[in-house]
Amino acid sequence: MASIHVDPAALRDAAAKIDAVAATFTGTGAPSFAVKSPQSTTAAVKAALDAAAEAERAIATRLRSTGSAMSASGTAFATAERASTAALVAVPDAR
Repeated sequence: MASIHVDPAALRDAAAKIDAVAATFTGTGAPSFAVKSPQSTTAAVKAALDAAAEAERAIATRLRSTGSAMSASGTAFATAERASTAALVAVPDAR
C-alpha cells in the first residue's frame, strides 16, 4: 500500500519562503506627481502604474494566504500524527 509522507517542518519552511517573497511585492507603489500634467501619456503611465501596484498588492495578499495555509497545515498534520501515535500506543498487545 502506498503512503504519503508529509514533513510539517518542510511545510513551515516553504510557508516562510512564500512570506519572504510576498514581502518583496509590498514595497512598490505608484509614484506621486506633484504637478498634474495635461499630457495623455503621463496619465496613461500613471494609470498603468496604479494598475501594476494594485496587481502587486493582490499577488502579495495571495502569497501570504498560501503561506499561512501551508504553515497551518503543517501544524495540523503534526498534531494529527501525535494523536495517531498515541492511539496506536494505547492499543493492547494481544500476543
